[in-house]
Amino acid sequence: MTSEEEIADFYGVYLLVSKSTNPKFAGRTYIGYTVDPNRRIKQHNRGRDAGGAVRTSNRGPWTMVMIVHGFPNNVSALRFEWAWQQPRVSRRLKQIPEIQKKLRKETNFEYNFRILSEMLRIGPWNRLPLTIRWLAEDFHREFAVGKTPPLHMPICFGRVKRGKPEKKGEKKKQIGKKLDNKIPIEYDLDEFDRIVMGGEKVLHDDDVNHAETITISSGSENECDDDLPMDDATRLDCVLCNQSMRDGGEGDKSEEAVIRCIQPRCALVCHIECLAELVLEPGQYVPIEGDCPICETHFLWGDLIRKSNGCCDLIADAENVDPLEINDVSDDGD
Repeated sequence: MTSEEEIADFYGVYLLVSKSTNPKFAGRTYIGYTVDPNRRIKQHNRGRDAGGAVRTSNRGPWTMVMIVHGFPNNVSALRFEWAWQQPRVSRRLKQIPEIQKKLRKETNFEYNFRILSEMLRIGPWNRLPLTIRWLAEDFHREFAVGKTPPLHMPICFGRVKRGKPEKKGEKKKQIGKKLDNKIPIEYDLDEFDRIVMGGEKVLHDDDVNHAETITISSGSENECDDDLPMDDATRLDCVLCNQSMRDGGEGDKSEEAVIRCIQPRCALVCHIECLAELVLEPGQYVPIEGDCPICETHFLWGDLIRKSNGCCDLIADAENVDPLEINDVSDDGD
């Protein structure tokens, strides 16, 4: 029995391999960005008219063999995609001589996997809460000794699907207008790092906030309800700073970002800024991992943020046992 993981706010960069019967196209690879991998592979295999890419049209069938996800926004994922596609041009990757050329007996897939192995180990990507997910077991490879991803990046297997947007009224009534909680960072970030490490959903490059902060979105789409009494939200004290705060429950996106431990029985309730300050390591832009100050459970920062946003995890799905593969073809990026 397999399971399909459902992830809200999904941003992924995938690798396709052609299984064409035409020797000219067989074994070719394609790297792309998507917010919905199941829809995207169908577009690639159904052709350009269905939304696929020019470079994949009529050159399949294509199999989505792996996907890297967990990016904080679409711009971060798109820049990762571009660097993976262009290792000779990317200012971070062009300084790594061993990935500038494909080895003589190396397949396109093996070369792209070798590039990925280097990318995951250098900044700013090595600080992101990324997940490396294999979607086709016959293509699975172990990372070479000394080239393994950082310990906070899990390597997993199985299909993934985009979480359904939450319908209005499903959550408890929220308090407060849309607001971002910003954690000031003392480090100097260039434009690239600011975007890659940012937590905002950025739709265009012009929308990027160039302030020297890491922003974790905690906005609510609901307008402020002036008629709702203040006491309708639970009043709590942050266990780290002892200051009072308001909390509307798990998934709350009101004025204050309240965060809880991933262990349901743990009593940790605190400001997101307080916990970030506690677990932030020297040289980090945003936290990567840490230990709960109450129950000492080890956590990944990305998991805490997803829980605070009310995200669900594994959904049992016995039907999805096949790799992402369809029998047509298609075109470029989402």
